Amino acid sequence: MKNHIENSKGSIIISCFVIGMLVIMLGMSSITLSMNDFRKTLSNSDAVKANYLAEMGMEIAVNNVIKTIDAVILTYLNDLKDSKIEYIKSINEENLIEAQYNPISFDSYIKQFLIDELQVLNVIQNNPLEGYMHDHSYMVAVEYDDVEEIIIIKSIGTYDHARKQVIIEGKNPYAVYDGHDMYGLPKIKIYPLEIRSYYQAIITN
Repeated sequence: MKNHIENSKGSIIISCFVIGMLVIMLGMSSITLSMNDFRKTLSNSDAVKANYLAEMGMEIAVNNVIKTIDAVILTYLNDLKDSKIEYIKSINEENLIEAQYNPISFDSYIKQFLIDELQVLNVIQNNPLEGYMHDHSYMVAVEYDDVEEIIIIKSIGTYDHARKQVIIEGKNPYAVYDGHDMYGLPKIKIYPLEIRSYYQAIITN
């Protein structure tokens, strides 16, 4: 009888130990899952912040590109007006022949002024937002593809270890003939930058 009681006590102790180990293992598993979920939530939150920084950099870059293009267009139109005035002064109006007048090329202004100005717009801005706890930044690169004749704007947002990139591709502003003015000279119409695509891209380096 005594042996039976002692064996029962031993069985109870072993059972309690096994149950205790199971409870500990379940608890550890729950903690691990919770920590993984927490890390995943933090990672997603960091990625959202990195994407916001990339979008912010892109918005600033697009505005700067548009301002730069507007300045080049204004310079061209002023020079075009001056060239017309000089041409009209140089001849009598009754002998004005359209073929004698060759308007200055807008494409030459794009290549001469715009491409150099775009390189100035490349920028890295560190820690622009006070509410973000970790180190963060956005980096903007503006490129000109002379083969496709497009402007490429890339913006990379970084928050802690998360990085996101957005890219815009835009068709160059261009000029077309738009009838004739009161002197019979060709009028020029300028079409502004046209956004062709806006997308997220994988960062490879």
